Amino acid sequence: MGNCVTNGAVTRLGATGNPMDLDRLNRNVAVYAEDLKGNAGIDVPDQLFNQKVDWVELIKSIRQIFGVNIFHAEAKALQHEGWRRFCENQINNDSKCRKAALSHMRLNGANSLIRRDGERLAITNIAPP
Repeated sequence: MGNCVTNGAVTRLGATGNPMDLDRLNRNVAVYAEDLKGNAGIDVPDQLFNQKVDWVELIKSIRQIFGVNIFHAEAKALQHEGWRRFCENQINNDSKCRKAALSHMRLNGANSLIRRDGERLAITNIAPP
């Protein structure tokens, strides 16, 4: 998917209504990732979606928390319904995101997280990584 996707105008996390100190993520994603490692029951993509973090910060956090590569981090993020809808909207309505999505499809071939559905692009059915 690349770095083109942002979740609205908000590109940072805040501690609004969350019992965890999410302001630390603004200063250092790595510190936040370390904090979450001890909280195995937390749904990281959901937590970050609700805090309106951008796509890049989401993928960085998932990679650090779970120790996975970019492809697997994107797959994990896209299992979340909100991120999935958001990304489908972006790849179909933002030219930079569409270009990144088409590049992802060429690079990953049959393993791509994105498929063509006529003129539209859609997120594939993703099995947990």
